[in-house]
Amino acid sequence: MNSSQTKLKIADIAVFSADEFLQLIIEIKTKKNTTPDWAITLRRNLFAHKGLPSSPFFMLVMPDQIFLWVNQDGDFQPPDYQLETTSVLGTSLAADLPSISEYGLALITRSWLYMLTIADLSKENIEPEKAWLFESGLYQAIRHGSVASDTYL
Repeated sequence: MNSSQTKLKIADIAVFSADEFLQLIIEIKTKKNTTPDWAITLRRNLFAHKGLPSSPFFMLVMPDQIFLWVNQDGDFQPPDYQLETTSVLGTSLAADLPSISEYGLALITRSWLYMLTIADLSKENIEPEKAWLFESGLYQAIRHGSVASDTYL
């Protein structure tokens, strides 16, 4: 592959719909005690310097928090959802999350996303703390889709 064919990494994790359209870009970071302002700045920098493509959903996953943007292209828009990582990825992980590596957090996140793509969920049978999956449209967008790691363009 010559230099004009070099691929650039665009995401730690990308999730595609069943018809193979990019739906969700995820970046994994091990920084703790982050704020929405920090997340906004990081997201803006990632789009500016990494050249991330537009996607309906963008998620930052940290050991203690997850930030999710839905259909937002503006640089300084606040996240639509700020969630506790343990409520999303599972409370059984609570003891491990404070000291988890980026690789470990990515592995857990990928596993959760894979399970989400194959799950048969409905608004009626989901726990109230996971209602955001339907409110945001994320579940419907990635259901029966695919999860890719270290995605290149």
